Amino acid sequence: MHQGPLFVCGRETDATRRMARSLGADEVFIGWELAVRSPRVQAVVLALPNDLHEPVSIAALRAGKHVYVEKPIANTLASADHMISTADALGLVLSVGENVQCRGDLRIAKSMLADLGQLQAIHTTFHHRNGPSGWRCERRRMGGGILIDFGVHHVRAIRQLL
Repeated sequence: MHQGPLFVCGRETDATRRMARSLGADEVFIGWELAVRSPRVQAVVLALPNDLHEPVSIAALRAGKHVYVEKPIANTLASADHMISTADALGLVLSVGENVQCRGDLRIAKSMLADLGQLQAIHTTFHHRNGPSGWRCERRRMGGGILIDFGVHHVRAIRQLL
């Protein structure tokens, strides 16, 4: 259960209202601009296409909101630097979401490494049953392609293990 007010924002009115009802949200915003401008909103969680991370994060930060943005932080290093420097300059939190650190199987694997001896190699694989669709198929919107979209999980897992 959440503490404090919970707001849900989306582009499609009916779907957004259904989601808000299922979560017990206090208010619905249609369009991120309304949520960012609302004085009731203190922080935003951005689950948007990659190419929108920078402009929406910057707008939210400039409106005094803390920002939690889904990975990747941005499509380019310059965009990421812009987001980070804006948050720093405004004294606000900018955090990037990535779920690998929550995986129990990796915690167990890490606890076993000392008993296995020196690590020689790590091989990773990934199977996505449906393949990319929508904005993920547009290079301009996607940014770094499969490495940023899925490969980042493998890189994070290896970093967590080591």
